[in-house]
Order: sequence, then C-alpha cells, then structure tokens
Amino acid sequence: MIGEASSKCGEPTAIEKDGLNGKVEAINRALIKLCRVIAPAFRSVAGSYGQDPYGYTALTKPLPRLYDISRKLIELSPNKNEYHLYKTKFLRERNVLIDSLANANEIIEVTLELVK
Repeated sequence: MIGEASSKCGEPTAIEKDGLNGKVEAINRALIKLCRVIAPAFRSVAGSYGQDPYGYTALTKPLPRLYDISRKLIELSPNKNEYHLYKTKFLRERNVLIDSLANANEIIEVTLELVK
C-alpha cells in the first residue's frame, strides 16, 4: 500500500525523507483513498463506474444500494422465487458495503503504521 514498494526496495519512504511533511502527505493520500472506497459503496447505487440518475430517491437514504431491494423484499412473499432472487441481490449489495468497510479499515491501519 502506501510507501510499501519503496520500503521493500531498501529506499527511504516519503515519510522518512520529509518527516512531518511526509506524514501529512501520507494522511492526505489515505483520505483520498478512503473517499474513493467509501463514497461509491455508501453514497451511490451505480457504483464506481456507473452514473446515478438525477433526483433518484434512493440516493437520499442512508444506504442507497439497499433501499430499493429492501422495499421489494418487504412487498414479496417469502414463498415466491422472486423473493429469493431479491434476497440474493440484497446479500451481494450488503457484501459490497462490508468489503468497502474492510478496505477502508486496511487503509487506515496502514496509514497509522506509517505516521507513527
């Protein structure tokens, strides 16, 4: 991750070269990476490379990816095949959220190690 390649080669990382400025730079890069990981998962329905429709109601909800799917699950009977299709879709979208949190956590851990 951040600075790993240069430290593996025996070269000093940006933090070792610049001290406080290197730490600030590492934190700034981490914040940018966090935004790139969290925003598509938690503030979008279309994801990183799609385009959300303007004024889409789901985008105003806390977890837009799960909003329409959960509404459909509530309407359907658990005995129907369509219910199971939406349940699978719900679980996949939930996994996207969990993966983005795990990636964000890794970015934070690596950055905290670098700026110690």
